[in-house]
Amino acid sequence: FPCICTLAQHEKRYSAWLWQEARLPDGFREASMETFNVAHPDNARVKAAAVRFITGEIETPWLCLIGSYGNGKTHVLCAIVRSFAGRGVHAVYAYVPAMLKEIQGAIDPTTATARYTEVFAAYQRSSVLALDDLGVEQSTEWSRATMEELVDYRYRECLPTVISTNRDISDLSPRIARRIGDRRMCTVVVNTAPAWNNRSTEKGRI
Repeated sequence: FPCICTLAQHEKRYSAWLWQEARLPDGFREASMETFNVAHPDNARVKAAAVRFITGEIETPWLCLIGSYGNGKTHVLCAIVRSFAGRGVHAVYAYVPAMLKEIQGAIDPTTATARYTEVFAAYQRSSVLALDDLGVEQSTEWSRATMEELVDYRYRECLPTVISTNRDISDLSPRIARRIGDRRMCTVVVNTAPAWNNRSTEKGRI
């Protein structure tokens, strides 16, 4: 049997790996649902749905938050990822434009597809994935195909996924819109709350 010190070292390394994999933006590393501003009724609805997602009480494996810029979507997604990572679950936050740039950058003719597959799989197969600002990425044939492949995989495998967007679902790729619009798969919460500044330490997207 492994000694206690070996198990402790393994747990420490695994915990460090989880937090690295979480990829939380610097301004949101301490985001939590406890610090989420619920002064607006829609924010209260968002918080309730997010908490149900975290606890596994939500009826669907997906949660989609629709709202204008600055009303707390990034805070909620990071709080969800942080909660899962803190409980030992592989959860990944992804700002969609940056994620696509990373995946595209992994396409290197000199290394065939190995690096691309590794990078793409990190998002595709994560236990929990938070896709932030879906729809703001530059729309190209490659970006659409990549997002559709990612979303389709997680849809088929019923993998827990949180999505935020400031677009109407109908404005997204028809294939992705159908996945999000499937009520058996995804709970959609529309947030009409205005922009707000949750904490002075949180900068950039909220």
